Amino acid sequence: KYDAALAALVALEPVAPNEPLAEAIGFQRGMCERLSGKTSEAQQTLLAVVTKYPQGEYADDALHFATELAIEADDLAAAEDRLKRFTAEYPR
Repeated sequence: KYDAALAALVALEPVAPNEPLAEAIGFQRGMCERLSGKTSEAQQTLLAVVTKYPQGEYADDALHFATELAIEADDLAAAEDRLKRFTAEYPR
């Protein structure tokens, strides 16, 4: 069910790397990877969104979900680092 959406999002990324929707495409790709069980890929994709669009609309959500994935993977050191980053960069 998520494989078709993931394939479409992957195909869109190189076509629109600088378009306003590029951040949303990256975030949705990460979420599709997460929901389809590709947790390592999801973490990488979501962290790439945070790096590329640190002040973007999805950056805080991307970091939040990357933190959750680290917890689920029992990578508590990465989760702690991301949580500290989250509270420092997105204090609202």
